[in-house]
Amino acid sequence: MIQLGLIKPLTNRFSDEELITWSTLLAAVMLVAWGFSPNLVVLALLMPFLSLGMAVTNTILGSALTKAVYPDEVGGIIGLATATGSLTRIPAPFVAGLLLGLAGWAPGVLAGGLTLLAVPFAYQRLIRRPDAALPPRESPAIIPAE
Repeated sequence: MIQLGLIKPLTNRFSDEELITWSTLLAAVMLVAWGFSPNLVVLALLMPFLSLGMAVTNTILGSALTKAVYPDEVGGIIGLATATGSLTRIPAPFVAGLLLGLAGWAPGVLAGGLTLLAVPFAYQRLIRRPDAALPPRESPAIIPAE
């Protein structure tokens, strides 16, 4: 639903950098709030905001990655991002299970804390001191066929 109806108005109003930074912050705060939610009703009220933060972050990150490389490198960067995401999903259930054994709030607080660590980095690297745009690449030399 986010990609179908909300991304376009958001990208018309805010830059990718702002959306990545602030939606990551929203996701982090909601993950911590999830960890401390006292009952199912409060959790149900938090979930749309957590979903919004995570959906916007994931959608805009994919878009930003494709804009950060040369056109012939787009497939590679998307493949790398997908592989990295897949690798992080391997230990997550095991770690979450261990944390649940310690305390019911621990998985949400750890996930929120780790996500929160990304916010100052995103703000610094994307908004305060962004990288320069990619310089134009020389076209590859055309070798005549024999």
